[in-house]
Amino acid sequence: MENQDLTPPDEEKVEDMWSSLPPDLLSLIPSNLYAGDNAMFRAVCKTWRSITMAPPLPLPSPFDHADSLFPWLFHIPKSNNGRGKFFHPISNYTCEIDLPAQLVGAVIHFSKYGWLLMARHRVHPFLFNPLTKEIIELPELPLDGIEYVRLMFFTSAPSPDCLVVVMNCRPQGHVWILKLGEGEWEFHYIVRENFDWTACNPILHKGLYYSLDCDGNLGVFALEDIDNSWVTYEMKFPWSHFNSIVQAFLVENEGELLAIFIKKNGQKIHVFKLHPTRNIWEPVPSLGDNMLFVSPGASFSKKALVRGTRNKIYGPNFWDKNGLFCFYSLTTAKYHSFFDNLSSKDSYNTKFLQNCSWFISM
Repeated sequence: MENQDLTPPDEEKVEDMWSSLPPDLLSLIPSNLYAGDNAMFRAVCKTWRSITMAPPLPLPSPFDHADSLFPWLFHIPKSNNGRGKFFHPISNYTCEIDLPAQLVGAVIHFSKYGWLLMARHRVHPFLFNPLTKEIIELPELPLDGIEYVRLMFFTSAPSPDCLVVVMNCRPQGHVWILKLGEGEWEFHYIVRENFDWTACNPILHKGLYYSLDCDGNLGVFALEDIDNSWVTYEMKFPWSHFNSIVQAFLVENEGELLAIFIKKNGQKIHVFKLHPTRNIWEPVPSLGDNMLFVSPGASFSKKALVRGTRNKIYGPNFWDKNGLFCFYSLTTAKYHSFFDNLSSKDSYNTKFLQNCSWFISM
C-alpha cells in the first residue's frame, strides 16, 4: 500500500499562507521577539530563516533599572581607549560609555550591587560605579611584593558597613580587611595547609564563605572569625584528572552550592552541587528553569523569564570569526548562539573575554 499524505487540505493552505507572507511584513516580527522566540521563529521554514533578525525594540539600556530580566556584561578592552562596553546577551546590543581617566590600566576584580571593585598597579584598589561614574578610592595595599589573588566586598557600597577583603594565598594565607571609610587595612593570617586557590572569588553560602582550590577542594571560613575558623574539606569527584580544569566558578542556586568547571579540551562544561552532608561533588544534569552567569568578576544564578533561555550557562564567550555572543546549553551539551545557527561541541572557536564582569545595576 502506498504512503499517503494525510495532512488535511485546509492545514496545507494555512501552512502555505504563513510561509508565503511578504518579506517586508515578516521582517517586522523579529523586532518584537526575545532570543528564545527568535530561535523558534527561525525554525519555522527556510523563508523565515532568511529574514534579517533585528534586536528587540526598544533597545535595552544598562541605565534602566526596570530591565532586570538579564544582566549586562561589562567589559574594558585591553586597549582601554577610554571607553567601556556594556553588552546585552539576548539583544546582541552593545552600549559604550566614556570612562574616567583613573580607569586607564585598571583591572576588574569583583562586581556586586551595581559597583565594580577594581585596582590599578595591584596596590591601588577603588570602587567604581559605571552608571554614575562615581569612584571611591581605597587606601593603598601594604603588599610589599606579595601577590594577591582575590578582591571582593560585602554589603552595598558606599554603605559604611561595606567590607572590602583582599586575600593572598601563595605561599601564606594573608588577608586584609577594610571597613569603608576607615584609613587602614586590618591584617589577618589564615592557617591552612595544601590549599591553592583557583581563579574564582569566595562565595557567601548559608552564613559561611566557601573557597575553591585547584584540586576542587573547599576552604570554608567565617569572616567574623577569619583567624581561627578556616576548615579545608578534601572533595571527591566522578573523574580523577582534575588538573585538566582551566576555569572554575562557585554559584549559589536555590540554596545549593554549585561548582562550574571548564576543562582544557573545551569540550564540555561540568556542573556539580555540594552534597549536604558528605564531601562529594554530585553531577547536576539540569538547572531546571534557572540559568547561570559566570565571569571573572561575578557569577550568580537567575530564574529564566524569557523563553528559550533556561538550563544554560552564560559566560563572556564570543565566536571569534562572527563576534556573536554564545552560551553553553546543558540540554545539548553544546555551545550555541541566539543570533545564528552556530553550534559547537567545544569552545575552540570562541573567545573568553578578560577584564569583564556580569553587571546588575541594583
